[in-house]
This record gives sequence, structure tokens and C-alpha cells, in this order.
Amino acid sequence: MIILLLFAANLSAQNQELLHKYHLVKGDAIRVSAIDNLNVTGSTYFNNDFMPGSLHFPKAAPFLTMVRYDMVKEEMQVLIDKENYQVLEEDVIVELYNKRFQKFDFIGDNKGINTGYFELLKPEEKEPGLLLLRRHSKELKTNAHSQARGIPAKYVDKTELYIKPVGSHAMVVQSRLSNFLLAFPEESRSEIGSYIKKNNLNHKKEEDLKTIVDHYNSRLK
Repeated sequence: MIILLLFAANLSAQNQELLHKYHLVKGDAIRVSAIDNLNVTGSTYFNNDFMPGSLHFPKAAPFLTMVRYDMVKEEMQVLIDKENYQVLEEDVIVELYNKRFQKFDFIGDNKGINTGYFELLKPEEKEPGLLLLRRHSKELKTNAHSQARGIPAKYVDKTELYIKPVGSHAMVVQSRLSNFLLAFPEESRSEIGSYIKKNNLNHKKEEDLKTIVDHYNSRLK
């Protein structure tokens, strides 16, 4: 903690240049959520308090700092010299609790293209190939009975596995194998399907998904 504070208090010109180059913007909120003014209980944060973390800029050493992740507003909030900043650049990987997060486009529940943070599962480093991702989000839970009694909606944690093909947006892992295989290039679907069946893999299980992703990416090398 002391080391981090000393580091933040003595930013070099090089670090200041990095922060400017990768669009760290000062302020409490870049995006205002549509539900900011609703009566909702529960935290919007992955971690309520700023915790030790790091920013990994392309071709630069990790920048040690304090990080907090607002999952509703999709903001990585960084505390530098007692000032709040927001990470805007998608190329910046944010490390928090030994998890690595990066921002990607994805198909959301509204079937439109959204942008949000994902935990990198496979490969852990950014490389060409298929990415296996975990999305941490907050879901509003309520029902008609609670609403009638004036009980506010509540944020609850939700996690889903996604895969992201090269040059495309991330998509949630589908439960049906035939739909899951649509995430792969057409010329690879038959081979990947055969590999899954031959090795008795379940694409809905995280460990088996890692095996499938590693197999597919090994074919690209």
C-alpha cells in the first residue's frame, strides 16, 4: 500500500504521457446509467473499495495503481494522487484481484452490440486466436409482488462465459452444441465438433471450454 502511494505521488513524465496517450480521463463518471435515479439496493461494484491493481499498456511496463470496477456503468475507476480517473482505451488490460480484464464489443441481452469488460481466461495474454472470456455483471432482480409492497429492486451478481473469434465481437457460449459451433469459422466447425465428441468434452464446462479453445488456437500456429 505504501509503495503504491509513493509510486502514485511521484509520477514520472513518461507515466504521465502514458496516461494521456491511453485516455485516462479525470472525473467520477463518464457514462450516466439509465437506472441511476431508480430505487435500487445492492452494490454496482465488483469491489466496493479501491484495491491494488495495475494497468497494462501495450509495449509498456505495468502501471501500479488503485482500481475499482463499476460493473453497471462499465467503468474501470483508477485512483491517482487522490483523483479519480476512468480507463477509456480498449487496448489497456486492467489487473485486479489477480484477474485480467479487457474491454470488448459483445452481443448483449438486447441483441444489440454493447461494449464492456471481460475477464481474460484463455489465453491469459492478448494473442491472435479465439479468446475465452468471463463476463461479470449485475442483474436487477424484482417481481410484481415486491413492487406492489414497495420493495426496491436489487442488484445481484451474474457471470457468463463468452468466446470471441478473431476480428469479431464476443458472444455468449450457447448451450446447444450446434449453436456454439457457429462462433467458429465455417471451415472449422466440422473438425471442432468432431474433436469435442471424440474427446467427450462438454462445451458448457469451463475446463472443457479451455481445452477446446487451446485446440483451436493450436491450429493457427
